[in-house]
Amino acid sequence: MKNCSKTNKRTADRVASVMYTVALFVLILTVSVALPIYFRPFYYLHVDALELDFSSGYSKAEVFTAYNGLMDYLTMPWEEFSVGKMAFSAEGQAHFADCRVLIVINSILLTVAAVGAAVLKVLSKKGRVKLLGFGRFPCGFWAGAAALAAVLIVGTAVAIDFDAAFEFFHKSFFTNQNWVFDWRTDEVILILPWRFFRNCAVLILSSITLLSTVAVTLGVIKRKRSKL
Repeated sequence: MKNCSKTNKRTADRVASVMYTVALFVLILTVSVALPIYFRPFYYLHVDALELDFSSGYSKAEVFTAYNGLMDYLTMPWEEFSVGKMAFSAEGQAHFADCRVLIVINSILLTVAAVGAAVLKVLSKKGRVKLLGFGRFPCGFWAGAAALAAVLIVGTAVAIDFDAAFEFFHKSFFTNQNWVFDWRTDEVILILPWRFFRNCAVLILSSITLLSTVAVTLGVIKRKRSKL
């Protein structure tokens, strides 16, 4: 009976360890993806750097109004679609509606991962479960290692051919061609050039790399301490 209880406890600990590792991995990815979405000053820096007012034919104030209106729509479900004075088509609006769904999904995953990781950590502190790790390395190490592997794969693809990677992303996540914009009918694309999206990709990959490196480093330190 005791052996059966120990086996069940061991199984529960293993399941908790897998869940904790996955939660940390998802958290690293979703937090990084959220950065260029919610940290609007990142875009503001591009207005002058890329001379978006000049290239779009709109004033800086109108560029900011259009961008903020669009981001309000994408990140706040109660907001109506708006790009200020800029022209837009039904197809363009439909694409941003699809984008909003993806952003909501990312936010849900981020929240679930954060709450799940926090709950498992608290249960571990209280002795309810034991986060065993794998191969003598803690869960955080493997979450960071997996995220670094993802960065290596995606980063290599982006570095080789950003346009092809950009197209592959859209074809993977969107079932239509609404993401192919005509600036004459959807002027907002004039203030969202490919260089901005490239820099968003760089920011996301850099954030994942930083968070993953911290997780792996802490995992190595914890491993070394456990051997003392």
